[in-house]
Amino acid sequence: MEAYPRSLDVVLKERQQWVVPVYQRHYSWKSDDDEQIPNLWSDLRDQTLMILEGRKPFPHYFGAIIYSQPTKQPFGAVTQRHLVDGQQRITTFQLVLVALREAARDLGPTF
Repeated sequence: MEAYPRSLDVVLKERQQWVVPVYQRHYSWKSDDDEQIPNLWSDLRDQTLMILEGRKPFPHYFGAIIYSQPTKQPFGAVTQRHLVDGQQRITTFQLVLVALREAARDLGPTF
């Protein structure tokens, strides 16, 4: 097995299909105080404030994403990847992106 560091934006920009194997547990991130969702939101808020204040934000460690890629994939098809670890993080971050998109749509253009 080989490990390659990639930033989250690179992973999310790729044209690919994530497949969650049946052995993965159900989504279980919690929104109680001092749980995963409030902690992620706090990290995102802190990074955003740094950018708005003109400071350079520090890199944020999102955690490892481990996947396997089937060897025989049809030519020209969307690349399929089996998510071994990181399902909770990817799902949550995609939900955050959807929430931000919807909030931006509600606000409309402001510039």
